[in-house]
Amino acid sequence: MADKNTETPDREELKQLLRNLRENPQDKGTKQKLRSIFQNTDASLLATVEEELIAEGVSREEIRSGLCDIHLEAIGDNLEAQKQEPDPGHPIHTFMEEHKLIRQSLEDLLSVTRKLGTLSSVAEMGDDFQTLQNATHHLVEAESHYQREEEALFPALEMHAIFEPPQIMREEHVDLRERKKRLNELVHGAEQEDFSHFQKEMEEIGEYLGRVLYDHTFKEDNILYQIALQVITEDEWTDIKRKADEIGYCCFAPNTE
Repeated sequence: MADKNTETPDREELKQLLRNLRENPQDKGTKQKLRSIFQNTDASLLATVEEELIAEGVSREEIRSGLCDIHLEAIGDNLEAQKQEPDPGHPIHTFMEEHKLIRQSLEDLLSVTRKLGTLSSVAEMGDDFQTLQNATHHLVEAESHYQREEEALFPALEMHAIFEPPQIMREEHVDLRERKKRLNELVHGAEQEDFSHFQKEMEEIGEYLGRVLYDHTFKEDNILYQIALQVITEDEWTDIKRKADEIGYCCFAPNTE
């Protein structure tokens, strides 16, 4: 969250800089100006600018691959220090704790896929195959995490006219679901699969998840959840918690009762 004593950047100036960068992605001067502005930009202001740019014709894919990356590059070190972390039992606390465990499962997955190039069969994987199965199970099990976001948290943000960040996260959920579904199919059919094909596809999925899933959880923890903590009321959080309880939790969700 921006320091209250810091002057809020002009929204039109910020939009124009982003337009300039869209036309010339390698413009170092524009990137430097944006880094300076982003360090003092409130997360909710960025959400408003994203919505206005999309209304003007900038695609969500450009926002995902351009604006978000530049924003995170500019303020990555400061985000962790500025991040609000609510008490156990709060829906955002649960989401954040689940993200930690999702990232751990992702690390376990990557530790195995990095070794596959030195092997010639599933049998040679030894205990690593069990590690791969466990990591895959937890990544697939995260579906209820996505469902709670999409059905409880995101609609509450949209009630406060925060539309684009939730929509961008929904689109990433679709991509992630597709890759995790294929990961699950590969792991469950590994012993019947041609090992060279298994190896190649596992490495591709690992590379994708290692890049996209990590960035996704980072953006949610440090941007989307922070916007939610700024705009959603206590009564609304009570309703979000009720809806989340009805949907249910991952096998690895923290017990906060």
